[in-house]
Amino acid sequence: MKLTAIQIDGFGVWRGLELNNLHGGLTALYGPNEAGKTTVLQFVRTMLYGASPERRRRYLPPIDGGQAGGLLLVEGPTETLRIRRRFHCESPSGDRLQIHSAQHDPRSAEELAALLGDIDEGTF
Repeated sequence: MKLTAIQIDGFGVWRGLELNNLHGGLTALYGPNEAGKTTVLQFVRTMLYGASPERRRRYLPPIDGGQAGGLLLVEGPTETLRIRRRFHCESPSGDRLQIHSAQHDPRSAEELAALLGDIDEGTF
């Protein structure tokens, strides 16, 4: 699986962040302390696996407002998937996961798990 784009609508300190055209090799995020690097990593983890209670407390609702959630574009061996997740901050377990192909055909959470190669969140 290759992550090609990140769109953070609202998560922690980030609102309206778009990182596009990520390369297939190594991508490095750098910046001073408290710039939001770890928040981007936690966003990707949350988009793939959902919001743990700890991440929900730390990153939701977004500090600067905006719709909580965002989008990941990932390339698998056979197709590109659009992973969108929206979080309902007032509900401790409320979120809505949508997975679609590049052609907007719906995909299942099981297909996402297969794309992840059955790597669990702890290993990620």
